[in-house]
Amino acid sequence: PAAEDTPPQLLTPQKSMERSTKMMSPKEIAARATESNEIGGLLAGAEVILGRTLTHTEQRTLIWIHDYYSMGADIILMLVDFCKSINKSNIAYIEKVAANWHEKEITTHQQADAEIRKLQSYFSLEGQVAAKLGLNRSLIKKEREFIAQWAQMGMTAELILYAYEKTVANTGKVSFNYMNKIISEWYKNKLFSIAEIDSFDQKRFSGSNAPQASKSGSESHSYNLDLLLENALAIPQNKKEQ
Repeated sequence: PAAEDTPPQLLTPQKSMERSTKMMSPKEIAARATESNEIGGLLAGAEVILGRTLTHTEQRTLIWIHDYYSMGADIILMLVDFCKSINKSNIAYIEKVAANWHEKEITTHQQADAEIRKLQSYFSLEGQVAAKLGLNRSLIKKEREFIAQWAQMGMTAELILYAYEKTVANTGKVSFNYMNKIISEWYKNKLFSIAEIDSFDQKRFSGSNAPQASKSGSESHSYNLDLLLENALAIPQNKKEQ
């Protein structure tokens, strides 16, 4: 059953604290803000970042994040500022990110800053990719997962677009799975620019590195079969009879 339906005596200490914090009255919130400079600074700072007065639900949730996750006010404010920067400043999303940071044990400025840089790269890349591919819809979960993975690899929107162009040229359609194979190959070979990719491909498919047709067996026609058929069809019938 939900915590709200569970008798207080059956709640764990953590659940008891969660329920009591999320059920704080406006008077109790004001008291906490007055008694604790940390809480007072957290609520005031969040209002400055968001540019508006917090609702009681938002105040309760921020206090709960502070108490339940033992997360410092400074870290929470960094989190709130990041959420505001990506236009996801509703309290449910802020709480979701806080839960994720708690799982990752992000407790210092350095850790929070590194996580924010990673997230900013992902969200920026997601928007750029959607725009460059001309997707007039929201990305589905699997596509977002691919983009997050590519961001971790250090791939830019330009390179992802290049992988897209190669994918369409080879398959005739948009396929994130196919794009992922291309991008994973680039990452494996430490290719992080179009110039590097083109140079790598040119060396791989030219000169002595080009695939050689076998001199015997059915493989002898691997690369020239289409050309032979084309030439055969071009020969006049009476010529072939001679």
